[in-house]
Amino acid sequence: MRQLPVLKAATPAVAGPHEKLLIGRDAHKSVVSGLILSGIEPVWGEPQ
Repeated sequence: MRQLPVLKAATPAVAGPHEKLLIGRDAHKSVVSGLILSGIEPVWGEPQ
């Protein structure tokens, strides 16, 4: 499965509070922080 980069501005459009979103382990910490502050639970995937 190919993983696309997560854009900070687009995450609220694809997942809402109390939902999960697949992100790569190499995602920047600001992306992870933005997800957590938005109430979205990050689910870690291995980058290729």
